Amino acid sequence: MMKKTFTRIALVFMLCAMTGLVAFAKEKSRVVSFGSDFVVGGTQVKAGTYRVSYDSQTNQLSILDRKTKAVIAKATARLEKRDGSSNAIDMRWVTKDSAQVLVGISFPGDSENIVLNEGG
Repeated sequence: MMKKTFTRIALVFMLCAMTGLVAFAKEKSRVVSFGSDFVVGGTQVKAGTYRVSYDSQTNQLSILDRKTKAVIAKATARLEKRDGSSNAIDMRWVTKDSAQVLVGISFPGDSENIVLNEGG
């Protein structure tokens, strides 16, 4: 009887722990306006206003149509510690084959930079 109760309690704790891990996975998302065409994950994106979303569970940065929520471009990314904090969106770019390539973005108030992986 005692062993059966202990097993049930252990199963409940395991279930709660697994559910808690899913709850900690966060998706960061902001609406961002881009003044010129750019590249994300090898995909050319036209200048305009999009929803930029980062899913920490899949390590995926997505550029979405802000009205239809359709994915325009995506790339793998990682989080890195940010020095200080800012009240503005901070974007980092490189020029590759005469195209602006998004290599990083930070959202206002966040303590982490979203850094796009090489080749992504």
